[in-house]
Amino acid sequence: MFTDLGKFNQVVTNLVNNALKFTELGYIEIGYLIKDAFLEIYVRDTGIGISPKHHQAIFERFRQVELEETRRYGGTGLGLSICKAYIEAMGGRVWVESDLGQGSMFRFTIPFKPVTQYQQESVDSYGITLDLTGMTVPIAEDEETNMLFMRELFDDTNATILKAYNGLQAIEAVRKSPVHLILMDIKMPEMDGLTATKHIRADHPEVPIIATTAYTLGGDKERCLKAGCDEYVAKPIDRDELFEIIRQLIGD
Repeated sequence: MFTDLGKFNQVVTNLVNNALKFTELGYIEIGYLIKDAFLEIYVRDTGIGISPKHHQAIFERFRQVELEETRRYGGTGLGLSICKAYIEAMGGRVWVESDLGQGSMFRFTIPFKPVTQYQQESVDSYGITLDLTGMTVPIAEDEETNMLFMRELFDDTNATILKAYNGLQAIEAVRKSPVHLILMDIKMPEMDGLTATKHIRADHPEVPIIATTAYTLGGDKERCLKAGCDEYVAKPIDRDELFEIIRQLIGD
């Protein structure tokens, strides 16, 4: 079938990883079926389960569901908001069937398009493109799933991407080589993004820095700009919005 293989694999991998994370006894079952024009994938486990009142919240944008049952496992799962964004971008939907102590079944659908029927339809869903050939772009982001997503956004730009998992690594990346743009997450371990931005600004006032944050509270943008960031975008990142900001900062 025709679909986005990278996004498909990442969604399935995240759901399986979550099932392994929250299941100590029993089994994990992975399967699929075809319903009309959709492929439906399911991942079922016999783990701790999720209360129905939290079924929607676990998919919301970077929201943590704090439960006694999940604290010892470290959060409520890997990248469910990213999974939701990917699935919807591919034309499907995702949901969960679960209750506390009863295990969970995550299901998602994507359009079933046999390759023989797809023919020569356009696969380009993005409106804005960038050529960043010769440019080095450090991405400061402590969540591996988010890092993979950010790197994928820049796949077609020809930029050299440097990974930094905290503010200290971001500073070190800028010290080691000339950079042309920095994407800076705000909440990171060891050193947060605002502190790192202030350090970088002391030696590199000319480098554009874009803050990327899951927070959307009042005053967040002002705090980022005051720390030295040139712009601010909220997660999950909209590719065209981000690329338009980059174009304004560095020109065509």
